[in-house]
Amino acid sequence: MNNKIFFLRHAETKVDSDTPISKWVLTEEGAKQAEELAKSDVFDEIDIIISSDEDKAFLTA
Repeated sequence: MNNKIFFLRHAETKVDSDTPISKWVLTEEGAKQAEELAKSDVFDEIDIIISSDEDKAFLTA
């Protein structure tokens, strides 16, 4: 059995100094990046995804 671990960070976020960093959301480009990543075949054999509960991380995952 071959085990692989991938570490990814969230896609591009909208920086908003009036909002806590943990509440930042993805930009339109970030959403596009996440969608393209999801379509990639690199993750075809993934069994589990573990993500932060922050919106930007969850939306990327």
